[in-house]
Amino acid sequence: MNLFNRLNLVLSATFVTVYALAGLFFYKQIDRQYRHDLAEASERQMQTAQAVRKFTTDHVRQALLQDSREFHPSSVPSFAANQTMQYLQATYPGQSYREVALNPTNRHNLAKGWEVDAIKEFQRTNAASLSTITTDSNGMTLHYAKPIKVNSTTCLGCHGTPDAAPGTMLAKYGTISGFGWQLGETIGAQVVSIPADVAMKRRNDTLLHYLSTSLVLAMAGFGILSIALRQAVVRPMESAGDAWRKLASEDPLTGAANRRSLLDVFDLMVKQACSDHPVSVIFVDIDHFKRINDGPGHQAGDDVLRELTRRIQNTIRRADMLARYGGEEFAILLTDTNEAGAMVLANNLRAALASAPFEVKDQNGNDVSLVVTASFGVTEVEQGEASESALTRADKAVYAAKHRGRDRAVAASTLDASTHTPHHQDQPC
Repeated sequence: MNLFNRLNLVLSATFVTVYALAGLFFYKQIDRQYRHDLAEASERQMQTAQAVRKFTTDHVRQALLQDSREFHPSSVPSFAANQTMQYLQATYPGQSYREVALNPTNRHNLAKGWEVDAIKEFQRTNAASLSTITTDSNGMTLHYAKPIKVNSTTCLGCHGTPDAAPGTMLAKYGTISGFGWQLGETIGAQVVSIPADVAMKRRNDTLLHYLSTSLVLAMAGFGILSIALRQAVVRPMESAGDAWRKLASEDPLTGAANRRSLLDVFDLMVKQACSDHPVSVIFVDIDHFKRINDGPGHQAGDDVLRELTRRIQNTIRRADMLARYGGEEFAILLTDTNEAGAMVLANNLRAALASAPFEVKDQNGNDVSLVVTASFGVTEVEQGEASESALTRADKAVYAAKHRGRDRAVAASTLDASTHTPHHQDQPC
């Protein structure tokens, strides 16, 4: 995996992590806000009911109770609040208000389900309010409750004992329920119920809008950042890395591989050498190179090295490897080539060098035409042979070519057989 892909992987992982954490954070914030809005709506309903109760107590109750012929339910604050809030329910469908008790005078106001639990919780803890969310076939509903306490002796006038209650009330509701209340006792609860589905849907839509918008913006920013990193960081680093790799593996003068690179590759090749896939090496040593440096000059010598490299590269195969072994000496590694094939190539290289003079510059910058020849030493790597051994034999073959008059190729197998015992290479790969 290259540097750019690794950076993108790190950026992607960071982006996903940050985006997930941000999404979780904003979900909690939005959820908290919508729950707060629901709670405020419930509290407003409760305050409205409290206002109706107070108005009934202060301005309606006494006047209606003075009627000895009929009991008027509107004189009861809880009845007045329940009826008034039903009118609001027509404007806000799904919302409801109830005043319930464990022992109500009107059985219609008998607490049920969660309402019973809420009243008992008020009695046990003396809490100021309670809220919960329930789910049924109609969806999610927020319930908000406050306790109803007997906080004055006025309440006991109707709910203390049946004997003290107005006769008109007893005639309407009987003497079984709604009595025995005590001063300071929590006998019921005011309960506001508001559908939570609509609010939660708005919450989810808001969150989805935020996440989708932020995702588009974040992806655009990620793309811009990725491009900027590639241009400003990755490409300069890759270019620097390529330059260092080239410096480490190539000869800076000729562009051929350097000696270290050649030895690394050769070590791998000799391990794979066998009868089915022979490996050979050619050593090339320029004849009388010192005369070029001493005559036209080192600039001319450098030009000769570059031109020789170009002609060899144009002659060998792409699979073969040319390296500057040192000074004016070069080495060529040949895959799937035995010694006979390497000799053919060596002679082709001799012809390529002799095909035209080398056009170079002398130390004064003048054009000089030189005839350049080279000596070639050829050997085939033997089964199980170390790379150093094969290179030594190729080097000896080059010196043999020098001693035999230069400008020629010599095969290592033609040297003194008494000093060389070849390994058999009849084992296939």
